[in-house]
Order: sequence, then C-alpha cells, then structure tokens
Amino acid sequence: AAVAQAAVLPCYPRREAQGYTLVIEPALAGFPTDDVTADAARMNAVIEAQVRRQLHQYFWLHKRFKSRPPGEADFYARG
Repeated sequence: AAVAQAAVLPCYPRREAQGYTLVIEPALAGFPTDDVTADAARMNAVIEAQVRRQLHQYFWLHKRFKSRPPGEADFYARG
C-alpha cells in the first residue's frame, strides 16, 4: 500500500440467510506508517473488532479447535 500510495479498506464477508454480504469499511486514515509494528497492531485491532462483532461467524471460518482430545466433543459437528 505504501509503495503504490493505495488506500487500505478493511473488508470482510458477513454470512446472512440469503448468502453473503461483503462489507467494505472506510479507508484507514494515515495507514500505513513507517512503523510496521504499529501498523500490524492496528490491523490486528481492526480484525479483532470485526471478529467480536460477528463472533458466531468467526469460528465457522477458522476451525481453531478441529483437533480435540479423545472423548471431547467436536465443536464443528452438525446436528
């Protein structure tokens, strides 16, 4: 983005009854900066905010707990 002087627009899919909606948020002001650590933290904060708004959809996309100890329930089983 810095090399091309491109705006960075956070976007994410939102699952709905009839399919998906692509949500495109306003461009991040003053992004990127010369501080890559701060930029990474800011991007992570943007992602975290969206995950918290749609937490029930996050685990649907990211199967963090797909491996379970023997005898423990499968978080992703349908039924």
